[in-house]
Amino acid sequence: MPEPLNTLGEIFLAKGESRRAAEYFKKFLQLRPEDSRGYWNAALALREAGDNAEAIAYASQFLAVERDPRYRQMAEELIAQLKAGRRAVPR
Repeated sequence: MPEPLNTLGEIFLAKGESRRAAEYFKKFLQLRPEDSRGYWNAALALREAGDNAEAIAYASQFLAVERDPRYRQMAEELIAQLKAGRRAVPR
């Protein structure tokens, strides 16, 4: 059941345990690789952990599976800000 893994990741991210949250999001993606939420959540957790390179990789994977232009724009903005070395806060 992948949903509890995503939920646990969200809980740890809210508690400020971003590295632990990222691990749960990655486990979620092992079970549901087609679900863009996992890539987005992993990218946000990794950004919070200060791992811009890995956050960019997950945001890029998000772009590969997400079709909604609004969410794609947010991911593109996040990637641009991470590449610039800024800790972006998506809308």
